[in-house]
Amino acid sequence: MDHFSFRPAIDGIPLLNGNVRVHVDEKGRVVRATGHRQLVETITREFTIEAADSATRARDEVAANPNTAAQVEQVYFVQGDVPLPAWRVYLETPVQGAFEVVISAISGDALRVTPLTHDIGSSTGAVFEAPDTAHPLVGPRSVESLSGWPVDEGTCPTDLYPSGAPGECWTDGTATIGANADVYLDLNADNVCDGRALGAGGVFSSLFVDSYDQAGDPVPDRDAAMVNAFYWVNALHDWLYRLGFDEASGNFQASDAVIVDVQDGAVTNNATFSTPPAGIAPRMQLGLYPWSLRDSAFDGDIIVHEYAHGVTNRLVGGPSDVAALSLWQSGAMGEGWSDVLSASFTGDPIVGEYVANNPASGI
Repeated sequence: MDHFSFRPAIDGIPLLNGNVRVHVDEKGRVVRATGHRQLVETITREFTIEAADSATRARDEVAANPNTAAQVEQVYFVQGDVPLPAWRVYLETPVQGAFEVVISAISGDALRVTPLTHDIGSSTGAVFEAPDTAHPLVGPRSVESLSGWPVDEGTCPTDLYPSGAPGECWTDGTATIGANADVYLDLNADNVCDGRALGAGGVFSSLFVDSYDQAGDPVPDRDAAMVNAFYWVNALHDWLYRLGFDEASGNFQASDAVIVDVQDGAVTNNATFSTPPAGIAPRMQLGLYPWSLRDSAFDGDIIVHEYAHGVTNRLVGGPSDVAALSLWQSGAMGEGWSDVLSASFTGDPIVGEYVANNPASGI
């Protein structure tokens, strides 16, 4: 097949939205033609709005900086069978991306606004949904947003991430690393990345076959474990931020995003959280539980409990004094607070059912 595209014009001014496409087979026969239409014979040829004014109106339409450069083309914009005098304005902004804005040359109204930049802000992953599906005993995985929690807030909630730019929310869609968390394997317990889960076009579709529980082999589910831990840690960041655990309170983002070691060789039948002063990244270690053949990265209760240690350590003594809960009684309060936050987030007072393989009383 050969494919031809023709751009009609009136008085030398091209028709926008009026291209004709013709598809011809190897014998020269027209197989299909699209876009051709009968236009009204009498049209308005007067362009009342000037090119510079159309650029200003286009900038206003997308809330672009008044100094944003614009490329303007005189066109007829086809609506139905009527060619309308218009200006096609191309804008490229540093934050919102690029736009094509069609401005009526008669009224100055925007006839069409088309975003031309498609980012990875809508990353998704197969996870156990927070907070309702805390672990595999509660229900199956689902595909959830990796760009802000809860999902009904939309992609990159603007109250938490004002720019909404890729990579400044949870992830740029390539790997389990972003503004709030860096999640990777640490199999040999050296606190060095042994690999992250990778996304394809913003999609993290890792396999989960519960292989550790079924066959004693945690390897097949490693990517799924990292994506799940990444999702829960980021969801906790967003939940707690709205409760007041923000930058001024010493939360975990940017320079001190949480490092999460999945299937950490240093911890067995356990999980830990190390809280340094603000500005230094804390570390969550999620170990395997050989006695129950469970991976703690799939237990949301455990992830919330450990994350909450970082919250209380940063809040009680202040972001720079994280040793305020180091004695027996204060440490016991820290453990209790972690359980309370876990129960509050998931709506379930039993903590750790999955890793303990005990739905009745958990750990």
